[in-house]
Amino acid sequence: MADQMTTEQIHEFRAAFNIFDKDGSGTIAIDELTEVLQSVGQATGRGEIEAMLEAADVDNSGEVDFPEFLTLVSEKMAQNGPDVDLPEIFRYYDINRTGFITASNLQFAMGKLGLRLTPEEADEMIREADVDGDGLMNYQEFCKMMVVN
Repeated sequence: MADQMTTEQIHEFRAAFNIFDKDGSGTIAIDELTEVLQSVGQATGRGEIEAMLEAADVDNSGEVDFPEFLTLVSEKMAQNGPDVDLPEIFRYYDINRTGFITASNLQFAMGKLGLRLTPEEADEMIREADVDGDGLMNYQEFCKMMVVN
């Protein structure tokens, strides 16, 4: 299933993985895995994450390396369908409930996930998704950015 991901999706998942690999070991533990799954819109309960970790941990290390993580996320995405949680995820970032995600919304929401963005990084992320050039990310732009092709 991971082989059906686009190069862009793999890069996004690598970036999320690296942020949560706090010690640079190339692996993430269960608590870190919970955070990273939430950050890519694949929130789930601890018991399910423990079962997922056990199934994905091919080398029985008790932690997940990037290839194991990619397989785990792709299976979770296939199980949920590509757009099951998108409205909920969008609402998480649309803090003011305006129907748009601003750079400051993005910076604040990512900070709550433990992902510190500079104002410049948040602006750049909005610009990359902002198809209509209004400086905001609407739901359609968000979906285009998030949906598995």
